[in-house]
Amino acid sequence: MHELSKAALVVAASLISAIALSKPGLADHETGHDEVARGGVKALEQRVWDLENILLSLPAAPGVRSVDCAVGETIQAAVDSAVEGDTIEVSGTCSGPVLIDKDRIELVGMPGATISA
Repeated sequence: MHELSKAALVVAASLISAIALSKPGLADHETGHDEVARGGVKALEQRVWDLENILLSLPAAPGVRSVDCAVGETIQAAVDSAVEGDTIEVSGTCSGPVLIDKDRIELVGMPGATISA
């Protein structure tokens, strides 16, 4: 799973928790079922926490990483954070050296990109 997808899922899980906590009627003051409602919310919070931990432990899926050396980004930083199967698209004028010590990393120069060692 790509880092952005994982982050989006973690945010979604957090939003579910926040909605559940703010939903009117979860604590039923009229019937005295406050404790039951709080127990349900606690269980939901625990499930959201468990989901977040699972999502954060998943390996990243291959994706496309963009590097713009014109704004100070480096190819090496992209390679270091890349996973097998990633494509790194390079733009701007970049300097090396670059060590690619992972399998199946594709380095693609965008139009006008220059890499000098």
